[in-house]
Amino acid sequence: MFLAILPVTRLPFPAAWLVRLLLSLWLFLPFPIHADGEVLAPGYQSLSFTAPEPGTYSLPDIGIAADGSVLDAQARDVSLSSLMAGKVSVLSFIYATCSDINGCPLATAVLHQVKSRLRKEPELAGQLRLLTLSFNPEHDTPEQMRLYGQNFQGGGVDWQFLTTRSEQHIHPIVEHYQQAIAKKFDDQGRFTGTFAHNLRVYLIDKHQHIRNIYSTGFLHADTLVSDIKTLLLEDGKPFAGAAKPDSTFDLLSTVINPPLGLPPLPVPENNPVTKEKVSLGRKLFYDRRLSLNGTMSCAMCHIPDQGFTSHELATAVGVEGRTVRRNSPALFNVGYFPLLVSRWAGVNLRATNLGAVAGA
Repeated sequence: MFLAILPVTRLPFPAAWLVRLLLSLWLFLPFPIHADGEVLAPGYQSLSFTAPEPGTYSLPDIGIAADGSVLDAQARDVSLSSLMAGKVSVLSFIYATCSDINGCPLATAVLHQVKSRLRKEPELAGQLRLLTLSFNPEHDTPEQMRLYGQNFQGGGVDWQFLTTRSEQHIHPIVEHYQQAIAKKFDDQGRFTGTFAHNLRVYLIDKHQHIRNIYSTGFLHADTLVSDIKTLLLEDGKPFAGAAKPDSTFDLLSTVINPPLGLPPLPVPENNPVTKEKVSLGRKLFYDRRLSLNGTMSCAMCHIPDQGFTSHELATAVGVEGRTVRRNSPALFNVGYFPLLVSRWAGVNLRATNLGAVAGA
């Protein structure tokens, strides 16, 4: 059990308290629940489905992994790009005193599980680098990050615990990765030492392209290991690039001649269906940029191969990586609905301005 080796006596109070709490929960409960009743993230539990076999799928090219100047645990100036060079990398953003069980501690826990599993496969372990970067350089000095990560060293996987010289150095990095963070202040305007932030962990290939982004609801060692092995199997082969939706099915002909005896689709006279509109709709359905933070597409919850719903999740996972209270309904025959939804995620679709998307 990985919690048994965490350096709890040397972590700052919130982190040390959190580790002890998680350890006690795993020892005495049949399933992990936080003291306030919050169920812990899937990453702390057994995966509810079988992870896909490595190499049986491809990962999209989400974008270029940003460079930046950071400090390693020995206070040496290094660049992120040099740390990513020639290896598959997993990058997580944390701050050492985070007390959100489903936040920074989850990222460290899952990365430790990945490291432990690959220890048995040294040829693969040597091609992976784990990067944990603090976004709180004021507190998380190189020495603090050294203490935070000292018990995670060895075992064949290189795990770097990093920080920056100042907030001015970390800000452009987190902005590029769209890692939202905000300091919390008390009633007197004093910084509390805590942050509001969303968990995001990035899988980066040897070409320094981001190939997956994991949030709280999707971060699990089983799927992460499968994704890492899938990227390593690409070695020497050109990767597929951005995911392309299946275009073999002729949607336009289905609109004109509905199958299975269905009635004709209602089409507004002033807005006829065209090949170009079908192509645009297909593209937008797979486009992550339509979500609040650029991480989720429609197809990630309404999975085409699963009847445009999700067979693995009882309720959907939102852009913040947390489970929401409703499921992902199937989208079969929604073309016959006069109104699909009037509001989605609190946004009035009729009032949504897609000009930015069209110009993107």
